Amino acid sequence: MLQNKVEEILLEMQEIVEEGVYFIGYKANHRYRSKTNTGEITINDLVILLDEDITEVIATYDAVHYNGIQEAIEFISNYQ
Repeated sequence: MLQNKVEEILLEMQEIVEEGVYFIGYKANHRYRSKTNTGEITINDLVILLDEDITEVIATYDAVHYNGIQEAIEFISNYQ
């Protein structure tokens, strides 16, 4: 079952790579501090994708996940 899920994700990423690179807008990095329920202060990083007019948020990702996705896409691009 895990193998099927991995293959499914790889196929989706392959489609993204095949679409090529095109301009969708801007990427903003946002770092902020917040308190957890236990009162501890944490620092969080977000990647926010904005449209080309900088009027709408297209997507928001945790920076760690976003960077992991970018590395995976680059790996697949180089694999071809």
